Amino acid sequence: MRTVLPNLREDGGFTLLEMLVATTLLGLLSLVLYGALQFGLRSWQRSEEMSVRANTVRQVQSLLATDLTRAYPEVIRTDPTRKPVDFEGTRSRIRYLTASSRVAGALDHVTIGVPTGSKVLARTAALELGAGAHVDSKVLLKHVEGFEISYFGATEEDKTPCWQDTWHDQESPPLLVRIRARLAGGEAWPDLVVAPAITADATCNFDPLTKNCRAP
Repeated sequence: MRTVLPNLREDGGFTLLEMLVATTLLGLLSLVLYGALQFGLRSWQRSEEMSVRANTVRQVQSLLATDLTRAYPEVIRTDPTRKPVDFEGTRSRIRYLTASSRVAGALDHVTIGVPTGSKVLARTAALELGAGAHVDSKVLLKHVEGFEISYFGATEEDKTPCWQDTWHDQESPPLLVRIRARLAGGEAWPDLVVAPAITADATCNFDPLTKNCRAP
């Protein structure tokens, strides 16, 4: 009687070559999936960072708009023939009086600008009548590549309102203040244009409750 041996090829499972091919394909598929996961994670992180920076820019612009809207044009009484107000501005820095957030009823001398050699937008505040008092300094924004302030109004030399690079020794604040900035990485800074709401009037007093000027 003849014995028939089983077919070892059919019952022996995968060959070594087939296992190597399958392992290689699985490794390539894993690399593709890992790369896609990493790309998605980086995109998500980038989106979150851009959202945080955009919110920071909006907060800084809101602070500056509030500050400048409430800027108090106190008259400097050093010259009886003129009434210049305490409001000074250049292309890179602006200084004004505004209601203090630390002492009720007081005014702060506030300076906004980018210090020389720095790339940060900073705000410093000191009590107007607080000689030797603590100066509150705060970094508003980092990675500032460019910063420019301009002022719209009529000066004593030029009676026609126009945009000026400086505002110095004038008897009223400018009609408009425009702040432009260029941030690193192409981050957006929309032009900020603010109209100071309090006009110069040597006969009125500052009301810290309404943040406005009222007649005596």
